[in-house]
Amino acid sequence: RDARKAGLMVLYCMGFFLFFGAIYDFLKAWSPWKFLWKYSVLLAGFVLVGIFLFFFIRRSKSDMSKATYFCNLLFLIFIGLDLIKLTGNLWTGKKDGAAVAAGTLIIPAEIQKPDIYFLLFDEYSSSKCLKENYGLDNSSLDSFLIVQGFHLLPESRSNYSETDFSMASCLNMDYLHWLKPGTEIRREHNLRSFEDIRNNEVVRSLESNGYQIVNQSMFDLKHYPAPVSQRWFSIDTRLITEETLLGRLCHEFSWFLNRYALLRRILPVTSYEEQLLNNDRCLAGVLAASTIKTGNPRFIYGHFLLPHFPYYKNKHGDILPDSVVNGVMQEKLDPLPYYLDYIQYANIEVKKLIAGIRANNPEAVIIFMSDHGYRWNVPAAEISSVFRNQNAVYFPSMQYGQFYDSITNVNQFRIIFNSLFNAKYPLMKDTSMIIQPIIKGH
Repeated sequence: RDARKAGLMVLYCMGFFLFFGAIYDFLKAWSPWKFLWKYSVLLAGFVLVGIFLFFFIRRSKSDMSKATYFCNLLFLIFIGLDLIKLTGNLWTGKKDGAAVAAGTLIIPAEIQKPDIYFLLFDEYSSSKCLKENYGLDNSSLDSFLIVQGFHLLPESRSNYSETDFSMASCLNMDYLHWLKPGTEIRREHNLRSFEDIRNNEVVRSLESNGYQIVNQSMFDLKHYPAPVSQRWFSIDTRLITEETLLGRLCHEFSWFLNRYALLRRILPVTSYEEQLLNNDRCLAGVLAASTIKTGNPRFIYGHFLLPHFPYYKNKHGDILPDSVVNGVMQEKLDPLPYYLDYIQYANIEVKKLIAGIRANNPEAVIIFMSDHGYRWNVPAAEISSVFRNQNAVYFPSMQYGQFYDSITNVNQFRIIFNSLFNAKYPLMKDTSMIIQPIIKGH
C-alpha cells in the first residue's frame, strides 16, 4: 500500500537476484570463511535478511524518502557514467571491432583458387606433447596424415590458451592488441573476441576474392551464423543472465537439471549433451560440403569440440555412462584418462573426415589444427604444454617450403596465403601468452 516501501523491498529482492554472481564471486575471492560463499548460506541469509527488512520497513513511521532519493541518485550517476563512456567511444571512434588487419589480399587472376578446408579440433595437444607429457602414442594419426600427403608441424604452438582468443588471433592473422599479458579476463574480453571472430580478416579477405563461405563451426561469422546450438556460450544477453541467481543455480546444478527434458526447456540450463550433437552436425556438414560442386572456390570452416570435454565416449566410440561424464565435469574423477581415451575416439572422426574430403574433393587444401592443447589441471611447471597444439596442412602441390616446425597460429594463414596466392604477408614473432591462470574449459 506504500509505493516507496514496496519499491525498496523489490530493490532488495531484485538486487540479490541480479547481482548474485558478483556477491558470490566476491565472497569466494575475499572471505576468510568458506561457509560464507556456500549456496545454502547465501540463500538462507537472503531469506532471513528479507524477512527482517520486510517487518522493519512495514512498521517504520518514516516515509523512506531519503532512502529512495539516495537509490535513485545512485542509479542516475551510474547511467550517466555509462553514457559518458559511450559518448567518448563514439567521439574517438573507438569500437569493439576486429583485430588489426594484416593487409589486403588480392589474388591474381592467373592463380588457381582451391577450396580450403579449415578443420579445427578443439583442445587437441600435439602428438609430440601427448607422448612426452602424457605417455600416449599418437603415431597412428601422424602416419595416416603422412600417407594422405600432409605436412606435419610437430613443434606448432598456439598463441593463447583460450579458444575464443586463439581463434580471434588465428583468423585475423594478428595478435589481440587489446589483450595484454597478465590481463584479468572479464566477460567483455570474451565478447570482444567473439566480435573479432565474427568479423575476421581471413573470411573477409577470401570473400572479397570470390570465395564462398561455409560455416560449420560454433562461432557466428558475418553473414554466416553458426549452424548449431550456442546455448552454452556466454554471448549476447547470457553475459548478464548467467550472473543472476537463476543463472548461477542452473550452472551449479546442471548435472541434476539436465536429467529432465521439461527442466531443460523451461530453465536456462547449459546442456553439455548439445555439444555432442553439435560435433555430429558439424562433422556431417563438412563432409556433405565436400560432395558439392560449385563454380566458385569455397572456404569451409569446421570447428569441433573434440577432444574437448565433456568426454562422452571411450576410445572405441561407445557412449560413457552419465556417472562418468558428470563425474569428470564435477571433478570427482581424474579427467586425464578420459581425455586420452577421447583423443583416440577423435582420431576415428579425423580420419573419416579427412579421407572423405580427399576422396570427394582431391584438389582442396586442408588445414588440420587445434586452438590449444590439453589445459585441465596442468601443473604450473608444465604450463607451456597448454600451447602445444596439433597442426598439419595438405596442399595438392605438396609445396610446403614456407612452413617451419615452430609456427604459431598467428602466422598460419599468413603462410598459407603467401604459399597459395603469392601474397606478401610478413611473418610475426611467434609468442605464446599467458593471460590468466589456466583453468578448465575454454
